[in-house]
Amino acid sequence: MMRPTMELYALPHQGQIKRVTRTLKKRTTLAYQYVAVRGDWVCLYTSEAPQVARSEWWLDILEGRGLLDARDTALIEPLAEEQWQGVLIEEGVVRQIWSAPSYSQLTANLDDARTLVVDTGGERTIEGQHDCIAPPSDEELARLSHYLLTSHAPRWKKPVLAGVVVMSVIGALIAGQAWHAHQPKPTSTPKANAPAKPITLPPWVHYRLAIHDALSAHQVMQGALISAATLATLPPGWKTESITLQGHALTASILREPQGLVSVWSQWLTQHPTLAAQFTGSSDTSTLSIPLNAGLPRWHERVMPLAPTDARLQDTLVQLGAVTTLSHESTPSTWQSKTWQVTHPGMNVTELSQLASLFDALPLSMDALTLTPVNLDTWSLSFSITLYGGL
Repeated sequence: MMRPTMELYALPHQGQIKRVTRTLKKRTTLAYQYVAVRGDWVCLYTSEAPQVARSEWWLDILEGRGLLDARDTALIEPLAEEQWQGVLIEEGVVRQIWSAPSYSQLTANLDDARTLVVDTGGERTIEGQHDCIAPPSDEELARLSHYLLTSHAPRWKKPVLAGVVVMSVIGALIAGQAWHAHQPKPTSTPKANAPAKPITLPPWVHYRLAIHDALSAHQVMQGALISAATLATLPPGWKTESITLQGHALTASILREPQGLVSVWSQWLTQHPTLAAQFTGSSDTSTLSIPLNAGLPRWHERVMPLAPTDARLQDTLVQLGAVTTLSHESTPSTWQSKTWQVTHPGMNVTELSQLASLFDALPLSMDALTLTPVNLDTWSLSFSITLYGGL
């Protein structure tokens, strides 16, 4: 079920709390609102449905437990299986609320922040530097209702003043249970009189998430190379139909021809014990499946300029006899990517090895791959690759 959206607006009040609060309330048409004054800042939470400003609740809990200091603090809370929520607190003010399906994705952008993880029990693998804290007590849970967004008459939306940053957060109705918020998306705002400190996503978060979920083109091509070299030795009466990328696995379909013997096939499997366990199927068809791991770990903490690498990559593919077509370009605020569709009429194992070596040196992902045998040692291929880099 789609959860209601929560928005967070913030401005420094400079001693004019009521005026700034009225200004913030004019910037939204959402009916449910909650106002928090934290130091020099006024924070307004708004939503289209009743829910709780859980991040403010946690902020008071941490202050009450004496767990906040001058450092930036990230509170990480596991809400359910494949559901984690993060709250970033800077100088006693909530700056960001976001969520992700795993702890590693949620904390990919928190290199400099102290990390507190709520210990809710259960078996979870948490890597990196962090401190565990106790879950909310019954007394703390009883105060949760104090942070409920209440209904206000909706207003027509007007131009946004300077420094107001809207962060979209996915929330849930609170019934004594945890809810979570989606990663905020800050928007640019016109310049105004009040010098507001911008609330922004940590740098490169989207870049890191993109390469975290991507399949390494080198890894895929290396797996295809091993498969092609091995399947080139298939016994008489058995042939490879194709090698394809399906999800996070390379699969190869092996077909039995009319003269193929099961005993010969079984003998071939005994000669390749490392692959034998990865074959499934019947006496007439078998499927080889090689699992692949997502992510480009080498590029998680670094980025290279996209140009002129993109042109050189395309030139090299053309020199190898491939046909390349640029199918997509993306330019977010701090990084960019290019995607090509590539086809080649026929490569042997040596040329496939050259392609794998080329991909190894680049932040390159692969989304699709199909190899079809042309003859015993040559394969036609088509694939889609995406190159990532800085502006």
